[in-house]
Amino acid sequence: MSREIDKDRVPIAASSVPSKPPLPRTRKWIRFGLVLISVAIGFCTFVYVVHDPLHSAHGPNDATAARIYSVRHLIANRYAANGHLPSDVSVFLRNDHQQLDKDSVGRLFHVRVHEDGVTVEIGTWGNDAQPGGTGLNRDIIGIFRADIPAGKQIEQVGPWIRDPLDDVKPWKW
Repeated sequence: MSREIDKDRVPIAASSVPSKPPLPRTRKWIRFGLVLISVAIGFCTFVYVVHDPLHSAHGPNDATAARIYSVRHLIANRYAANGHLPSDVSVFLRNDHQQLDKDSVGRLFHVRVHEDGVTVEIGTWGNDAQPGGTGLNRDIIGIFRADIPAGKQIEQVGPWIRDPLDDVKPWKW
């Protein structure tokens, strides 16, 4: 005896409107992770910019110090590649694509390589173009060694002999 189903007598579901399937847990965790990452990036950016005067230059002195930091990297990389500094460091800096031979307002840097051939002094006088001064007229001078050990980054070598931001840093190491 076969039972045939009467198609007209099939029971109707409680709701004929299809409901959305529930959001899988994995999607919720992915959203949570993205929000968490966004918050972390925002916090790190805030800490980096607010507490690092090099990358938050608010004036010509800060921007000049940032350029001196860039010069330090460029000279150390050149020394690491060639084992010596160029005969005229100013020309080498001028030929760089960023033209790092000048401070942030266009005055030429004073660059001197010490007698040992690896210690470099670079700086600029303040807005008054006179030695000494305070505020915007202060001299910004950095002294560093260009001979970094093979396989090291310039930041891993150690502190400056004289940091160009030393007199304005809110912290001392």
